[in-house]
Amino acid sequence: MSIGGKIRFLLLLLGICCIITALSLNSSITQTDLLLHEAADLQKSLSAKERLVEDYLSDPQKIADLKNYSKDEKLALKFIETNRSQGINVLVFKNKQLDFWSSARVNPSVDRLKEGRSFRFLANGWYDVFKKTVDNYTFVFFITVKTQFSIENQFLQNKIVPELFPRNSLEIASFTDKNVTEIFSVKKEFLFPVKLSDEYSRNIYTNIQIWLWVIGLFSISLFVNSYCSWLARKGFLLSATLIIAVFFIGIRLSDLQFFWFNHQFN
Repeated sequence: MSIGGKIRFLLLLLGICCIITALSLNSSITQTDLLLHEAADLQKSLSAKERLVEDYLSDPQKIADLKNYSKDEKLALKFIETNRSQGINVLVFKNKQLDFWSSARVNPSVDRLKEGRSFRFLANGWYDVFKKTVDNYTFVFFITVKTQFSIENQFLQNKIVPELFPRNSLEIASFTDKNVTEIFSVKKEFLFPVKLSDEYSRNIYTNIQIWLWVIGLFSISLFVNSYCSWLARKGFLLSATLIIAVFFIGIRLSDLQFFWFNHQFN
């Protein structure tokens, strides 16, 4: 076999292997695998934000800065610019009176919040809440986890916020849901369960499948094109034309009839 023939054969083999791998990946990766993968990313993101909050509450200098936010505009703006875009906000109470707030989204009764960490439903959403009292000051940090509006539209949607988790693959689960996994705090305290959303297929495995299909079909197409070019050079013009036409038309018609490609990503 000539070098050109070997290259054509390798292209065909590569294409077949990629498509077989894509099909086997689709059947071998379960929803539980997807759930654990997505939940691990959410856990990592939430833990990073919790560490930022704990850093504020454990550092005496940052505690002193928090007390001065209502008086020092530069300090307050620095906190807001650094943390609000990440979904982290703080309320500072002095003698149980609100002294500073980085967001007006929530304003709960400070007495109803327990000291330490808690996962709470408050106005318009679910929050990972940190409360710490120092002398006559009370600091309440909020990490936004999920928005929860009474009315939904294209602007107001009930979902895990993109600042915490950019993909729409997870939802907070109820206790009656099946196939769920738990999210914990950095101190291994249970916070909330999650489940796969209806858009669970939008994940890293789908991206791998898409690339396998693209590489596979491209490689087989190169093989067919190369083989037909070889036939044409040998003088079999009609055969070459028919083969390449049947190949591409056959792929398109079979997909229209059986949706074999579309079904891989539903």
